[in-house]
Amino acid sequence: MKKKVLKITGITLLVLLAIIIALPLFLQGKIEEIIKTKVNNSINATLDFEDLEFRSAYSAQNAYRRSKLCNIMFTRALARRLEGSRITTNALHPGFVRTAFGGAGNPLYFRLAVRAAMLTMGIGVEEGARTSIYLASSPQVEGVSGKYFAKSAETTPTKAARDDEAGERLWQISEQMVSNASA
Repeated sequence: MKKKVLKITGITLLVLLAIIIALPLFLQGKIEEIIKTKVNNSINATLDFEDLEFRSAYSAQNAYRRSKLCNIMFTRALARRLEGSRITTNALHPGFVRTAFGGAGNPLYFRLAVRAAMLTMGIGVEEGARTSIYLASSPQVEGVSGKYFAKSAETTPTKAARDDEAGERLWQISEQMVSNASA
C-alpha cells in the first residue's frame, strides 16, 4: 500500500497552522505520515517565551535557529497527540544542500559566504532528499514517530529540542496565536 504523505517545509506557526488545518485529513486516513524538513541548525537555539517573535533584539541567525528548534519541538508534541493512531510524524535534517538559501534580501558579504560554503561543502538536492524519501517509504521506520533523523538514521536532537515541557508550552502559545489571528 502506498503511503499518503504530507511534507511540510515551512517554519514555526505556519507549520502548526498547516497541521491543524490538515488534521481532519489525518483522522480520516487520507494522510498517514507527516515529515517536517529543514530542522537543522537548532544548535545553540533558545526560546524566550517573553519574546517568541523577536520584537526586541532581532537577529536573523537566531530567528532561523529558533524556528528549527520549534519545528523539532512541534514534531515531538504532535507525535504525542497522535499516539495510538497510525499517523506518524518525524523531523529531519536534509544536510547542507546547495540551494538558493541566503540569496535575496541578505547583504552581499553574506550571500557570497553562503554561496562559497555551498559550493565547497554543500550536497546536491538528490542527496539532500534521501532522508525525506527514506522516512516516507522505508518499512524500517513504519510506526516510528516523534523522532529526529539525519542521513537516514535516527539521531538525538539538542537538549533544548528534547524539553517536552517547553514544547507543550510552545504548542499552547502557538495554538493561541493562531486562533487569535483567525478571529
